[in-house]
This record gives sequence, C-alpha cells and structure tokens, in this order.
Amino acid sequence: MRRLSFNPRDLFGAILLLLPFGYWLGRRIDLDLWFDELSSLSFFTFVPPWVTVLRYDDVGNHIFFNLLDNLFTLPFRLGLGLQLGTLLRHPWLIRLVPLAYTLAIFAVLYRIAVRFLAREAAPLVVLLLATSIPFYNFCLQIRGYILSMLLLSLLLYFSWSGKRRRDRIGILVCAALLVYTIPTNALLLGGVGVAGLAAMARASAQARTNRWLQLRSLATGAALGFLGYVPPLLFRLPGRSNRVVDHFSRGWDCEPRAFSVVLPGTVKAFIADQWLLVAGLILACLVVLLSRSDAVLRLRGRFAWLTTALLTPFALFYLLGIGDLGTARILSVATPLFVLWFTTALTLVYQGLPFLRRAPRVLLVALFVYCNVIFWLNIDLMDRRALVDIARGTSSQELAQNFYQSRYCLSDTLTQLQDRLRRDPLPVILYRHIGLGTEFYLREYGIPFRAQDWVDFRFSAFRTMLDGLPRAYVLTLYPNTFATDLRREMPEYRFTRLNPRWDFHNLFLLERDDSKGPLPVQ
Repeated sequence: MRRLSFNPRDLFGAILLLLPFGYWLGRRIDLDLWFDELSSLSFFTFVPPWVTVLRYDDVGNHIFFNLLDNLFTLPFRLGLGLQLGTLLRHPWLIRLVPLAYTLAIFAVLYRIAVRFLAREAAPLVVLLLATSIPFYNFCLQIRGYILSMLLLSLLLYFSWSGKRRRDRIGILVCAALLVYTIPTNALLLGGVGVAGLAAMARASAQARTNRWLQLRSLATGAALGFLGYVPPLLFRLPGRSNRVVDHFSRGWDCEPRAFSVVLPGTVKAFIADQWLLVAGLILACLVVLLSRSDAVLRLRGRFAWLTTALLTPFALFYLLGIGDLGTARILSVATPLFVLWFTTALTLVYQGLPFLRRAPRVLLVALFVYCNVIFWLNIDLMDRRALVDIARGTSSQELAQNFYQSRYCLSDTLTQLQDRLRRDPLPVILYRHIGLGTEFYLREYGIPFRAQDWVDFRFSAFRTMLDGLPRAYVLTLYPNTFATDLRREMPEYRFTRLNPRWDFHNLFLLERDDSKGPLPVQ
C-alpha cells in the first residue's frame, strides 16, 4: 500500500477522460421511467418511510436504496408538494440521485487505483469504467444496482486498507448495507470472503490475524443485513404474495449453465468487444509467471485477489441453481470488481514490459480512442438490437441490453396521442403493454384507456375491449405481433402506424373496413 499526494493535473486528466461518458449520460438522464422504476417510486418511495422498511412482498424493493430515495424526496413532498407525476414528466430530477452515486464510484475507484495499484492505473480505471456497457446500462436506473456498486467499491477500499479498526467498521457497514439493498449482493460478499481466505493462506502471522478480523467484520455485516429483512417478513403488510418466501420454499438444484452460459455471457458483456482487454488479461498472466520485478510482485496479489472474488459468485450460482443471463444481470453490481480486474491486468502489462513505458501519454490517448470508439459502436448496436426486439415481439433484459433504454419514448408517443385526441377523439386501447408503466403515464397525461390484464396477452381480451368499435387508437409494445394477430383474428380491420419511427410504444389507428378487408401496416 502506498500513500500518494494529491496531484491536480492527474485529476484534471481523469475529468477529461469522462467527457464522452458525460455526453452519453446526458442522452439518458431524461429517459422515461419504466416498470421497475415506477414500482420503486410508487410503492416504496412516495410512501411513509416505515412502509419502505416493512413492505417486502416483492423482491423489487431494494430497501436501502428506496429508503434513501424516500428520505431524499420527503422534504420536497412535504414542503413543495412534489408528486410522482412531476417525475414522470421530468425523470431527470430523480435520476440526479443515481448520478451522484455514479460520480462517487469514479472517485472511489480512482482513489483505489492510486493508493493500491499504481499512479498509472488511475486514468485507466476511469477510462474503463466510463466505457463499460453494463455500467452505462445500470448507472442511472432508479434501482439499487448503482448504490450497490458504490457500497462494493467502498468495501473494496476498506478491505485493501484493512489494518485499522475504522476499516473493519467500514467493511461491516458496507457489507450490511449491500445485503440490505439487494439480498443477492451476498453472492459478491461470498466472493470477497473467499478472496480474503485465499490471501490469508499466503499472509504472515500478523497479516493473517488482521485478515481474520476483516472476514469476521464481513460475515457480521452480512448477517446484520439479512436481519433487516426479518421485520417485513414477520409483519407483512397487505399486498401481493411474498415472492421471496415462495422462492426459498421451492428449493434448488445445481445448475451447470452457471459455468457454461452465465460465466462466458457475463465476461463477454463486460468485455463488450474491447478485445484489447482479453489480450491484456492473457499478457498479464504471462507477466505474472515470468516477471520478478517489484512492481509486478506487488500487483500480482491484487490480480489474484480480484480473480478469486470474480469467479466465486459463479460457483455460488451453480450451487443455487441460477443459470440464465436474465437473472445474472444482478452481476451488474460486480462492475467495480471487473473494472479493477481489467485495470490491474493492463497495469501489470505496462509494468512488466519496459518498452511500453517510453510513451505513456501516447498509449493512454490510443487506449482512450480505442475504448470510446468501441463504446460508441456498442451503443449503436444496442439501438439495432432494440429494433430486433420490436420486430420479434421480445424485450431483452441482460447486462448488455435492456429494452427500456433504447427507443423507449412513451412520453413522446403520448404527447402525439394527446394532440390526435383533441382533433379526433377516439377510445384508446392497450395491447401487449408494460402494465404499470404505461398505465401510470396515461393517467398522468389524462388519457382514458381500456387495458387488458397486462400478463394476459390473449387476443380474445383485446376483442372484448374493442367491442365492435369502428375506430380506435391502439397502443402496443410489439407492433408486428399486433399486426399479425389482427390480420389473423379480425381481418375486417385495417391499421395505420402513427409513430414517426419504430419504438417500444407504437401508436396505431384502427379502422373497420368490412368491404376491403385488411390493409398492410404502413
């Protein structure tokens, strides 16, 4: 461990590296709220704080995150009359909270790199975090993932600092709050614990005692975090059936796909076509094996620690029967671990190959251009994947792709619908929509609607809502599915798409034409 003085020039350089990321965040900070975000705000934020703490009938309550949001908005709700509808029309107001967590993560990882890796690692960690697709996909969500990343970053800092009593208190508090935010964060704590045990085996007697105290703090914190779920499970408020209790009552089997599907899929999502990172990992392993320089020996332990901490959750996935990439998006919380892993690998290569140190600034500029070009191409790819989702009638939710973050412009569609309703008032029918999310927005915009049960997608329900109307507006998530179903089931109707482009919320004008039959979608 090294203590390095503050260098304003280095900090200014790190801020420059963030400029492209700031541009991309600006494109998303006012993104419409989607189902899970609205659930968090409606059921757990815009309620009395005691409801946030005691209601856990749904695993969607990331308790500590929602409690902080609740307390943050409470003065505005009481003093200024802030309503949920205000946030529906101006989502950027509430996204300022995860933005603050995002900036804090950059600061903590920058500090970790300078103090525990090398000064050269500081700009690397900023650059790799700013071009991480999973981080970009989750950093502005009104969910507990970004707060969990911050807590994990702080936990890593305290774990690597590790000799003082206040560091052990920091480990305990961070571990408790990680579990109290999202219970599955315990899987990552397991990785940190196993990494600590492995490091303890190589440590001196004095260091071994210190690491044992750290592990005890980690386990105590995790236990305290789980105790936080006892009140809501014992004193259940009226609501839906408790999905947590239902899940644990089923039991589980070992799942080989944790290694064959989830592990490669997760690593691929974090690499995100930045194949230079793969080369860096391979070269880092060779440097560790062949080089005996002091700098390499100092970094080797960190690299082994991070590798162990990252691999352990997949072993736990195997034991718990988790084998699909959708569920594995909880590993977005592991972003600080992955970024530090890649950073340590590239720093090892830099330290182990002397010729690279002849032009450090040229290397950094080249890496900056490379990472940001790949990042931009990945963002373009996400938009094209969104079009595929819309065409196929699917909705991706993974580390590398979330359907609600590209072509998700419900407020724009409803503004267009409002304008049409003033000129041509017709009934509005929802078909294959995102239940709570769509309905919340429609109510806020004052648009009456007819909606089927959003988990019941049978066309018979749509036929009942249409009830023989000659004309109506239809709002649907999946336009091709709607067109196919309508042509097959109700050929007497023709339909025209009113959206200027394909989005996840598509507005159709439906008209009955008994004489001509169906017309192709326009």
